[in-house]
Amino acid sequence: MACQKKYFYRLLLLCVALTLFSGCILPPPPPNDTKEPRPIPVTKNIINRVKKDNDNYRKPLEFQYYISKKVTLTLAESKDKYTIESGELIITKRTRRDKITILENLPGLMYKAVTTTDENGYLLEVHFEEKYPNCFIKFRQSLPGDDESYNLYYDDAKNKTIKYGDDYYIVDFDGIDFPYLLIKVQSRDISDSDDRMASGITLP
Repeated sequence: MACQKKYFYRLLLLCVALTLFSGCILPPPPPNDTKEPRPIPVTKNIINRVKKDNDNYRKPLEFQYYISKKVTLTLAESKDKYTIESGELIITKRTRRDKITILENLPGLMYKAVTTTDENGYLLEVHFEEKYPNCFIKFRQSLPGDDESYNLYYDDAKNKTIKYGDDYYIVDFDGIDFPYLLIKVQSRDISDSDDRMASGITLP
C-alpha cells in the first residue's frame, strides 16, 4: 500500500513538472500585426487620387466594388394580345414578374471608365451579374463635394425605378439611407530615414 502511494505521488510530481516545464519552453503566440482590409465609401476624392497617382484614367476599373445594403429589384408587367381564331376574338393576357435580390456586400465590377464629372461627381455603372453584361446599377453623389458617398441613382426618382437591362425595375431597400458603393482599403506604413554627417568641402 505504501509503495502504491509513493508511486502515485511520484507520478503526480512528474505531471506537475512536465506541465511547468512545457509552459516555460513554449513561446507565447505571436501578436497579430496583420491589418485586415476595411470597407470605406467610394468618394470623388478617392477616384481622382487613384487616377492621378497612377496617371491612368482607367485605374478605377480595377477596384472590387461592394454595395452597402440589400437591394430588391421588382418588375411586374402585363400585356394583352388580341388574335382571332375560328372567327372569335381571343384575348391573351401575359403577366411577367421578375425579382432580383442584390445582397449586402455583394461584389461588383465597373466595366466602363469614368471620364466626365460635374458638381455631383461621376456617374458610376457597377455590374453585379456576370451573365447579364447589360444589367448594372448607377451610383452618384447625392450632394456636391469631394468626400460624399456614391449612392444608388434612380433613373425615375418619382416612381423609384432604375433601368436594369432593357426594363425598368422598382427599387426597394430597408431604412431611409440609400445604398452606397464601398471599396476595401488596407493601410501600409513605409518609413525611410537618412542619418549622415556632412564631410565639408575644402578649396582645391
